[in-house]
Amino acid sequence: MKTQLLLLMILVSNWLYAQNLVLNPSFEDTLDCPHQINQINFANGWDSWGVTPDYFNACANIAAPNFGVPHNNRGFQVAHSGIAYVGLFTFTVFNPNMREFVGGTLTTPLTIGQQYFVSFWVNHADTSIVGWATDRIGIKFSTFAHNFFAIPDTVNNAPHVFSTNIISDTASWVLVQGSFIADSAYTFFGIGNYFEDAATSQIQISSGIANYAYYLVDDVCVSTSAGECNNVTGLQDSKLVEVSNVYPNPNKGKFKIVLSNEFQDHHPVIIISNFVGQKIIEKKLSDKVMEIELEQPDGIYFVIVYGDERSYSTKVIVRN
Repeated sequence: MKTQLLLLMILVSNWLYAQNLVLNPSFEDTLDCPHQINQINFANGWDSWGVTPDYFNACANIAAPNFGVPHNNRGFQVAHSGIAYVGLFTFTVFNPNMREFVGGTLTTPLTIGQQYFVSFWVNHADTSIVGWATDRIGIKFSTFAHNFFAIPDTVNNAPHVFSTNIISDTASWVLVQGSFIADSAYTFFGIGNYFEDAATSQIQISSGIANYAYYLVDDVCVSTSAGECNNVTGLQDSKLVEVSNVYPNPNKGKFKIVLSNEFQDHHPVIIISNFVGQKIIEKKLSDKVMEIELEQPDGIYFVIVYGDERSYSTKVIVRN
């Protein structure tokens, strides 16, 4: 009996120890709904560490749609999980080495000498709005909290984990991940591009009106377990469920949406909108295979399938 109890205690201890250490990792714990720039502090455990990063939450869809989800002033994107994310620029044409940073809080300090696994998901803003893309977005840990107005964070060319490829995907979320050995009892961390312009690869990918690179960030994970930060969302429970298929794509205004069996159990609803965010179709999906007909001009259209906190999004191209 004592042996069984000891084993149970070890298992529980390991389970607790291997959890995601990030407080409010997907920005869902909201103190208030955002209605202007630089309100990242409305997400519990987060703050601006540099300039004016943005907070987006579906709770703002009616009162302040510029900061809603999935439509906002950066284009259209469903959250990687839940209904919220943050946004920041990683490079500007008009001001050398100018960066936006968001700062997060860990639930417990890191243990010196322990290996930690880190991941977060990023998505490039709509290229009709933002025309530049970069690599180097990453995480830097700290023993104290920065604040843009009192102690702003700066580039130091030494983040703990960062992306090595230029990220330009506006449709899908891209995983940034890595690991490091803690050399201090870090309790805080910042997310952004900590490299100088000279050490950052930047490209102009469109003639978007914003002359900087801008990224959305969601589902941040720091854990002693590689598996914890390598799962679908970086959280303990996946809220993102794939639709089996959307085809044909491109199409002539007619296409089919095929649901996975798991998604069928979550009362899915489809929303289709055009490139400027105008809703065209909203209906409940009653069958596993649903045929959609769009009597719309040629262009790109956004497809979202919602269901009991689960979501899927993609783009379809209509060519009549």
